[in-house]
Amino acid sequence: MNASEFMCYHMIHSSTITSLVNSANIKHGIKWLSASAASNLPFIVAYELPGGTEYQGVCSKIITIISRAVDEGAVDDISRAIKKLFNGSAATGIYGTINNFDAMRCSLENPGGILYESVIPCWSAPNDFRLVYSIDTES
Repeated sequence: MNASEFMCYHMIHSSTITSLVNSANIKHGIKWLSASAASNLPFIVAYELPGGTEYQGVCSKIITIISRAVDEGAVDDISRAIKKLFNGSAATGIYGTINNFDAMRCSLENPGGILYESVIPCWSAPNDFRLVYSIDTES
């Protein structure tokens, strides 16, 4: 399991998120930018940004999670649910071990606001989260 798969696992197993987005429309490592993506709205895509830091067995990476929906209100609801799931109280967010992936901390790094995408067309809400985890747990 890699970092973006870990994030998607939590979203797929969150009843709050899946009440807003069908679990089949929660993807990792895929950017849906084609016009055919409009038929799959709403959906969520999570992927790792290049870079990150590694030090003494701990990795810190930025994971971008983009939610897309037909209207602005729906994408705002999805984005708020994602922020609540991963940022947690006092920015401690999720932590623990899932399928041998050991997450130590997750917090909201950059809330991206709500944007209109004319290509699909839809509303989107990109959010960047910092995930800190043990290097030897990533496969």
